[in-house]
Amino acid sequence: MRIDDQGTAGRRGPATDPGVDEQVVRERTGRGWEQWCALIDGWWAQQLTVGRERLTDRRLANELADGTFTTSHSATVAVDAEVLRPPCSTPIGAQRCSRTSPPS
Repeated sequence: MRIDDQGTAGRRGPATDPGVDEQVVRERTGRGWEQWCALIDGWWAQQLTVGRERLTDRRLANELADGTFTTSHSATVAVDAEVLRPPCSTPIGAQRCSRTSPPS
């Protein structure tokens, strides 16, 4: 999905050039672009690509396409919202409330 100039979501149109010639794809894989697109939808194509990169040591876990890494962590804390809201409602308080490690 993409956001168009009017701020509404819409589907992208087809690319005019997939980057690899139809004949080369057919020679090397036995299928053409139309057959591959019908076989694999977008999400699975990306998952298979990443999986193949990991299996062939071209990508590590949590590695992005640009070579950087990302990870996240979250925790649930039992606290009454009325107790938490006032200290976290100011800009400085919000910064302190979002820290993942104690201040030095």
